[in-house]
Amino acid sequence: MQPVDRSFAIIAHRGFSSERPENTVSAFDHAVVSGFPAIELDVQLTSDGVPVVRRVLSLLRFHKIDAS
Repeated sequence: MQPVDRSFAIIAHRGFSSERPENTVSAFDHAVVSGFPAIELDVQLTSDGVPVVRRVLSLLRFHKIDAS
């Protein structure tokens, strides 16, 4: 049986989202300046294939746009 690697890394979830708006350049920059070794983000494709950083499938949460 192989030994279990118990190490872990602290990453910036959606950038430094506790101090900046999540998934923004500001949050990503702040995470880097603050020393986080990694950043987690969500990328989705628009209907025409353009990648965008976006957590939610709905625009309603942040922009109050109901696209349904």
